[in-house]
Amino acid sequence: MGKDDARPGQPGAARPENPFAPPAARPAPVPRAYPSDYAAAPAPGAGPSPYPSPTSAPPASQRQDDGAPLVFPGSEGVDHRAVLSGPGYTSAVVRNDPLAVAALVLGVLAVVPGVGVPAVVCGHLALRRHDGYAGGRGLAVAGLALGYTLTALWVLLVLAIWGLRTA
Repeated sequence: MGKDDARPGQPGAARPENPFAPPAARPAPVPRAYPSDYAAAPAPGAGPSPYPSPTSAPPASQRQDDGAPLVFPGSEGVDHRAVLSGPGYTSAVVRNDPLAVAALVLGVLAVVPGVGVPAVVCGHLALRRHDGYAGGRGLAVAGLALGYTLTALWVLLVLAIWGLRTA
């Protein structure tokens, strides 16, 4: 086995001059010629446009403009200026009924005796009124459920303690 037969990295193999030297420069690629189809294409804006001009209006028979703003179903109570303002598209802000929020908070705090009753009252008031608030029904129902459940548990606990004392 001679010096030329050895694999790199094994004893007896020829060592490169400088392993940290940059690789040899490659010749620059030769630019290719474009097919003849590209040369025949018209320059942008040189020919007639297949699209109607933005200033042309549709014929009067196709227009349905009675002066009323266009409202999509379900978006009657949405402030479109708030939706279309700002960067990019945004979604409409859903306002929750403050009584529904209070019902939920009081329902969570109903672990304290007596706080479940105001949660039930706020929940029923929130479900009854419709002041243009889009959200809050789920909050009111959750406040009602927590208020009723925890109030019933407190009443059962008081009755059980009172029954044990009298027996």
